[in-house]
Amino acid sequence: MQNKISIAIECLGLIGLIYGYARKNRNLMLASALVLWFGGSLNDFIRGFIAGYKGV
Repeated sequence: MQNKISIAIECLGLIGLIYGYARKNRNLMLASALVLWFGGSLNDFIRGFIAGYKGV
């Protein structure tokens, strides 16, 4: 389930980057780049959070 969400977020970020580049909208490109980064690191973030929660 997490993998599907991560892939969907990455696709949205990539589409946003392409759309922002075509429209020359830097703010949209910045937001899309952050979404793309978050989508790529989502699985690692969740694993680290669970490991930290179990370690406490």
